[in-house]
Amino acid sequence: MEKKLEHWMSHGIICNQKLKSSLSFPYKVKEWTSKAYELSVLCDAEVALVVFSSRGRLYEYANNSVKATIERYKKACSDSSNTGSVSEANAQYYQQEASKLRAQIGNLQNQNRNMMGESLAGLNLKELKNLEQKIEKGISKIRSKKNELLFAEIEYMQKREVDLHNNNQYLRAKIAETERAQHQHQQMNLMPGSSSSYHELTRPTPYSTSLMCLRDGLLSDVIYI
Repeated sequence: MEKKLEHWMSHGIICNQKLKSSLSFPYKVKEWTSKAYELSVLCDAEVALVVFSSRGRLYEYANNSVKATIERYKKACSDSSNTGSVSEANAQYYQQEASKLRAQIGNLQNQNRNMMGESLAGLNLKELKNLEQKIEKGISKIRSKKNELLFAEIEYMQKREVDLHNNNQYLRAKIAETERAQHQHQQMNLMPGSSSSYHELTRPTPYSTSLMCLRDGLLSDVIYI
C-alpha cells in the first residue's frame, strides 16, 4: 500500500513538472529567439532557429531565411564530405588567392616596365598605341600640375616683390624724416640769441687766458682775460 502511494505521488510530481514545462514553453522559445537575435547582431552571423513543441507546433526564427540557411547548411555538409576537412578546404582557398595575387603583381610589374619603355617586344601594334595614349595622358597631367605650381610660385614672388617695395619706401620715408628733424635741430641751435650759439674755445697762455667766441658761425674778436 505504501509503495503504491509513493508511486502515485511520484507520478503526480512528474505530471506537475510536465504541466509547468508545457506552460513555460512559449516563454522559453521567446528567450531562445532573443538569444538567437543577439547572436546574429553581435557576431554578424547567419542564425536560424527551428523548434517543434510536443504538440507539433512550429516555432522558427532566422535573420535571413530559414530555408536559405538550411540549404546553406546542407551544401556546407556536402562540400565538407566531398572535399575533406575544413583545414584542407581553407588551404586550397588560400593557395588560389595567393596565385591570383601573384598573377596581379606580375601584370603590374609588366605594365610598369612597359611605361618605362622596357619589355616592348611582346606587344602588338594595338597594345603599343594604347600604351602611347596612356603615356601622353600621363605627361599632359604632369605638365598641367607643373604649370599650376609654377604659376603659384610666380604669384607668390610677385606679392613678395610688392611687399619688399612697400617696405623699402617706408624705410626711405623714415630716413628722410629723421634727416629733416636733425637738420631743423641744427638750425635751431645756430640761431642768434640761443643759449647754445656761443662756443667757448680756450687757449691757455703763461700770462693770460683768451676767449674766442663763435657767433653765427663766424669767429668774433678775441677777448683776453
